[in-house]
Parts: sequence; C-alpha cells; structure tokens
Amino acid sequence: MKPIVEIKEHGAFTDQDLQTAKTLLNKEAHPHLYPKKAGDNKDLPSLKYIDTIIIPSEAIQRNTTLGHEQPVRSYGANPEKPKLKQDIEETGWRLYCIPIAVREVDGDYYLMDGRPKDDILLDKKVKNRIVNVYTCDDGDALLSGLDLNLTQPPAGIAKEIDIIDAAHYAIKEGLLAVDEEEILEVTEGTSDRDIAQVLADLETEMLEAADELQFEKAAQLRDQIEALRTGKPATAKKRPKSRR
Repeated sequence: MKPIVEIKEHGAFTDQDLQTAKTLLNKEAHPHLYPKKAGDNKDLPSLKYIDTIIIPSEAIQRNTTLGHEQPVRSYGANPEKPKLKQDIEETGWRLYCIPIAVREVDGDYYLMDGRPKDDILLDKKVKNRIVNVYTCDDGDALLSGLDLNLTQPPAGIAKEIDIIDAAHYAIKEGLLAVDEEEILEVTEGTSDRDIAQVLADLETEMLEAADELQFEKAAQLRDQIEALRTGKPATAKKRPKSRR
C-alpha cells in the first residue's frame, strides 16, 4: 500500500489508489466531514457523506454557483497553492489527506472544496479524481465549502472578509435565513449614538461568530449591521429545500 503516489502528465489514479485512500480515511477524527445521514452534522444539517470514489475529471462541474465553494477568498487564490503544487511535484499526491469534495445533484458532480488541488491536476491533465461525494442543500454546500476552506489543508490563511462576504452572499442568494424581527428590535427606538454603539457591539459579535465558524449567525449579524446602516431591514428569506 503506497500512501503517496507520483502525479504524471496525462496520468490517472488507479483502483488501488482509491482503496488505499479509503483505507487511510480517518473518519473518526473528522466526524463532521463524514455524516452518515442528514442531521448528524448539527452545523450543516442537510449534509450527508455518500462515498469516496473515482470520477473522470470532465465529470466535475466547475465555475458554477451551485455547490461551488466560492465566493470565498475575496483577495484571490489560496495563498498556499504554490507550496502545495511544489510539494505534489516533488513528493507526490498524499492519499491519506482528505480528498477533493464534490456535491452530487441529479447525477452531476459540483466542486465543493479542493479547487487548488483540482487546478494542479488540471494543469497536469490528470484524467480522473479521487473525491468525497456529498449531498446537501444549497446553503450547506456553500457553508461546508467555507468550513473546509478554512480548516483543512491547504486551508491557508483566510481573512475575516472572506468569511463575512461568503455569509453575505448566502443571504443575498436566499441560502440563509434572516430574522427581520431581530433587526427591527435592534433599530426601533434608538438614537444615532445608540446605533453607533449597537453597530460596534454587533460587529464584535459577528467577528467572534465568524472566528468560531458559526457562519449562519455571522451572516445574520452582517445583515443586521447593514439594516442599521441603511435603515432598510432586509426581507426575511428561507433556506431552500434540499436538492438531490
């Protein structure tokens, strides 16, 4: 069993590589990444791990809104990508690392996390991918991509704006609920000076929630802050039903 394999131009992962990767998966160490059924991951309730498989490179839908981990990294590509590329070229592909994540929707696979790795394999014209396959709704697809982007190698150093912008995008697209009543309670009966203090408090709470990876809470706080600044409370939106 070889835990590291060489990546060659126009190469491909083998069935033996897949079996090695599945053997080395440490699901017990990352239970939130391998929920057996919807609801097992309390932060991403619709997320369900299906299997780890090999799929052709062309089977992955890229640069789409559905299921894609963007809009993360407002300041460009993962800063760890050059180091990752050098490591893969000099050492090889580490089968014991968490595979690229894709979301399955109606038989199609959408890239959910692992863009730097996928880009490196695209440059090498590698014919297939070893991937973790998930199902989930649109909101959890975005948030799970953000979670993996921030916590799993090559996570790099994400800026606060990456987290908040992703949360704000989720609200804009209707992927996260916004509690309008909370916004109205915050704005009602306050003076300009009171609002300035409330804004400061909300921003502190928002950043703390983002640091703790409480993305939905951070998103709701972000929208409350905008409501205070503009005087126009946002219309509450509901999360869409799971697409499978």
